[in-house]
Amino acid sequence: MVNDDVFKCSVWNLSTLHAKYQSKLRGETAMVVSDSIGDYCIINHETKMIDELNLIKADKIVYEVVRIVNRIPLFLEEHLLRLEKSFSLMCTRFIYDLEVIRADIEKLISVQKLENCNVKIVATVVDSCQVVAMYLSEFYYPKIEEYSKGVFVSLFNIERDDPNIKKINTDYIDAIHKRLIETKAFEILLVNSSNEILEGSKSNIFFVKGEKVFTAPDDLVLKGITRSLVINICSELGIDLVMKALPVSELSNIEAAFLTGTSIKVLPISKIDNYNFLSASNKIVVDIMEKYDELINNCLMNG
Repeated sequence: MVNDDVFKCSVWNLSTLHAKYQSKLRGETAMVVSDSIGDYCIINHETKMIDELNLIKADKIVYEVVRIVNRIPLFLEEHLLRLEKSFSLMCTRFIYDLEVIRADIEKLISVQKLENCNVKIVATVVDSCQVVAMYLSEFYYPKIEEYSKGVFVSLFNIERDDPNIKKINTDYIDAIHKRLIETKAFEILLVNSSNEILEGSKSNIFFVKGEKVFTAPDDLVLKGITRSLVINICSELGIDLVMKALPVSELSNIEAAFLTGTSIKVLPISKIDNYNFLSASNKIVVDIMEKYDELINNCLMNG
């Protein structure tokens, strides 16, 4: 059941919130801004200094990361629909206007004087008031060599608590960060208790075997925007897509693998721990990469 209490508050006052919450009960989640690369943020359509995000504390915080190319937010509508879905799974209704969000993004990148970057949109409910904020977040866009040769990834036995909700979880973030340092991998692949590979820590994963492409079913993973677009691409190209989590024991039978994500687009994998792949030269992978780049170009042309 959706909580309609959020509709009762139309104005959110930061100073009032700070006074009320500086001695709030422990156990709430603070807005995570350790990944910010800018001095400013937008909070409910107002430009603020980034430090003011630290004043926001709530039980649940969801987010989306949108890639900006030449000042144009890619697939913004799809990201907001997923943010709305995350809110609904928390029994809370998300209210937004696409063009207002687009204008807020333009305001943020203008004040930061950037045209190509990532914008993180975070949303929560505080004292029955919806709070939507955005800021420039850290990003890494793979190098040409990484697309042409592929990247190294490593397996890790860990799962998301709520795979369909893109929420902030500091324990999960810390565990993944530690694993990345230990393995020096580009990305960490999550393995469940059944020893099946589900997704990446910040990405989705696909495997190629013969003429078929495999990826974990929707209910087991975060349904990434790029993942959804790649699924559509497979349909358009007539590629047989199998929604099945791959057991680790079947890695030796796989011919290629690739990651998908907002910043990385479609990125070939060259190695998963001790398993090597020629993913960057696999025809199916190359076809999907080219088709996805076409989608981005069309998005940029249409503004």
